[in-house]
Order: sequence, then structure tokens, then C-alpha cells
Amino acid sequence: MKNENDRTLRIIVGRKKKSRVSTAAQRVMKQTMPIPLDDVFESIPVETVSHLDVTLPDEKHIKIKLGESPLEIGREDSCELCLPLHNVSRVHARIILDNEEHIIEDMESTNGTFVNSVRIASCTLKNNDQIRIGEARLVYVREKIQRKA
Repeated sequence: MKNENDRTLRIIVGRKKKSRVSTAAQRVMKQTMPIPLDDVFESIPVETVSHLDVTLPDEKHIKIKLGESPLEIGREDSCELCLPLHNVSRVHARIILDNEEHIIEDMESTNGTFVNSVRIASCTLKNNDQIRIGEARLVYVREKIQRKA
């Protein structure tokens, strides 16, 4: 026994709407020239920027711009991102730029570095990855912005 919905589906799928394009419009359509998308979008100056949104246990928020130089994260004052928390190692992790991708590496910390709740030794970061270092929460943000002329 066939389902009524099957019959309705076949009727809808079976119908083809015939195109009624005038012969003048057909001539114009034959004369148009395709434009490669690369030519259209190549002129828009775009750059990729990355940063970390850092949230500390006291709800303090910090935004750290990531560049080409490595970013050391740890409890020590000499680290570029100092997290003064008891469960963060002196030099806990670092973020490096490799072939336009940011990589986070655990520096053999006691409590580990977690990306999206998985303990890692090294990991390529993707947009909106959640990083946990001790009690600090970090979000990796990578976005494309239009370059100012």
C-alpha cells in the first residue's frame, strides 16, 4: 500500500516548469561574457587577524592580539601572558605562528593544557577553540577583516 505523501511527492517532483524566454533575451544571454570570480574579489584588501579572549577566575577579561612572535603563557612575570594562578606552571604553554596557522604547545606543565576539553601536547588552533590553562579560560578568535586603504 502506497503512502499518500509518496504520491504527492511524485507529483511535485514530476512537474517541470517550462522556461519562456523571448528570442531577444536569448540573443542577449548568448552575448554576455562570464567574469571570473577572482577578478571581482581580488581587489578587496582582506587580512586575517587573531587574538585570544582571556577570562580569569575573578571574571576579569583580557584581549591579547596574536602576531608573528611566540606568545609564552605562564605564572612567571617574564611571560607575555602572565596568569598569576596557583594551578598554572611558571611557563605553562606557548602559541607560535607556523605557515599562517597558530599552534599551541604545552611546555610540559604540571596540570596540562586543554583545547576543547582534550589534553594536548601540541594543537593547531581553529576559530573559537576553547583553551583551558589552570582556572583561566581562553578563546582563540581568527577573523578576516577588510584592510584600511
